[in-house]
Amino acid sequence: MRCVNCDKIRSAFLHGRMAEAAGLTIEAFREKFGLSAVGEPLVDASTLPTLAGKTKAELIAIAAEEQVDVQDGMTNAQIVDAIEAKRALVTA
Repeated sequence: MRCVNCDKIRSAFLHGRMAEAAGLTIEAFREKFGLSAVGEPLVDASTLPTLAGKTKAELIAIAAEEQVDVQDGMTNAQIVDAIEAKRALVTA
């Protein structure tokens, strides 16, 4: 079983390091990426559309809706990876 307090500490540390690398304050970083101040998820993962079996156009639409940057030439697998990486930051 995962420790909620440990998860919050890890999130705070990770957010701080990522903000520093991006040249942002922690508050600006969290706002830009939709993260809460206490490390709680802002999105319920059960409400997000599944990615399996989607066409490239559908994946691009999901990425746009979830504010995930998709570059020209990305494969479906790369788009899925990018969406899942963003979801890992904002979901439980």
